[in-house]
Amino acid sequence: MQKGEIEVIVSRELYNLLGHNIEVHITVKDTPEPVKAQGCGDMLSFMQQIIDEKEANKKFRTAETYRTTLNRWHDFIGINQSTIGWERVTPQSIEAFAEYLQKRGVTKNTQSFYFRILRAVYNRATREGILLPDGLFKEVYTGKAKTRKRAVSIDDIRKIVKAEPDSESERLARDLFVFSFITRGMALVDIAHLTAANIAGEHLSYNRHKSGQPVSMEWIPEMQRLVDQYADPNRKFLFPLMTTDGAEGWKEYKKSSQTINYQLHKLGKRLDFPVTLTLYVARHSWATIAKNSGVPTALISDAMGHSSEKMTQIYLDSIDAGRIDKANRDIISHLFR
Repeated sequence: MQKGEIEVIVSRELYNLLGHNIEVHITVKDTPEPVKAQGCGDMLSFMQQIIDEKEANKKFRTAETYRTTLNRWHDFIGINQSTIGWERVTPQSIEAFAEYLQKRGVTKNTQSFYFRILRAVYNRATREGILLPDGLFKEVYTGKAKTRKRAVSIDDIRKIVKAEPDSESERLARDLFVFSFITRGMALVDIAHLTAANIAGEHLSYNRHKSGQPVSMEWIPEMQRLVDQYADPNRKFLFPLMTTDGAEGWKEYKKSSQTINYQLHKLGKRLDFPVTLTLYVARHSWATIAKNSGVPTALISDAMGHSSEKMTQIYLDSIDAGRIDKANRDIISHLFR
């Protein structure tokens, strides 16, 4: 065949059926190449774009998870590399990242956290037309393993209540731990954003920052006493962890969070606690103590060990909220008796 010629082959049956009169019409259509996201020719700038979008939408917590993962990836490839082309994002590089994390003692769940973020980046990139190989995360762990024990007993919680702080910073950390415990393990980020508007009569209501799920509980005197210790008519929030919303408020919260957990760590060592004391211990301890007190597992959803928060909410929605409040009152009465 000459250059530019096209050979068309038909079966003898079709040739005979058409009576030897065959016309061939050929229409040529261009197949468009996948278009890469504008301004995101490499993985690092693409992740930074996602971070910028999250912050613009005031999703600071989510932006922080992407930034943490990006920083770890920067450490892996070398801090001096400002770009990494998509062609270098392969199953082999993902596995090498896993080995890098493992050699540095990063826990299995933290590794999984990084890979779930990277998988979200991968899914976003493919939706925007960036060609990436299949099976990037086939050989790395993206599940959730059981964590080490983080709960302490009601007697240990009572030690924290009675402990004499050695500074005002430690006092605030101690009081926030107790407040978290008596509010059924409220997360620090949710405590930081509480305002007077969250309290109506004898009820506290708020939406969790992590999941957006609404939470409502009975507001009791022990909660009010802790809030009253830090009352300030010139401050929007109930506790002195942040002064404003938005990006600046998030920076204030992150700084306060580090200080609170540092002070709790010191307090726990002084009290010779069996676990490293953090705000998360309050949350885990409430669930464990409630379970050991005979509260139905469905009511507390086996607390922090449940693999799906959505499933947890399904259980909680099916139970009378008054039973949860009564269970909490029983636990608190043991704590302050």
